[in-house]
Amino acid sequence: MVVLKAAEPRTPRCGWDVRVRSPRDPAEVVLALREAAQGCGCQVHLAGPFLLSCTHGAAGARVAFEAEVCQLPSGQGQSGVKFRRLWGAPVAFRDIAANVSKELELRGEAGR
Repeated sequence: MVVLKAAEPRTPRCGWDVRVRSPRDPAEVVLALREAAQGCGCQVHLAGPFLLSCTHGAAGARVAFEAEVCQLPSGQGQSGVKFRRLWGAPVAFRDIAANVSKELELRGEAGR
């Protein structure tokens, strides 16, 4: 069995659309993000080493989105989380992304 080291997270050109910022290791942020999304009632699947694919809601109000852990270009070694809506109502996406962000920030504070 060959074990490959996970690639580094992607570094976006700008970080203005990053909702959560953390000085923690990107792998730790992925685990905390997964726990936070599941804690908010999302079904979560690992779509890549730093990418989660999530669905949330009941029939008629269901939303699908991706949450990506990225390395911020600030040069300070910070990780960030970007949320991208795949389908579903924009308002439902905004609400669940805000809830997951808050839960992730709470988990981040408890982990320090």
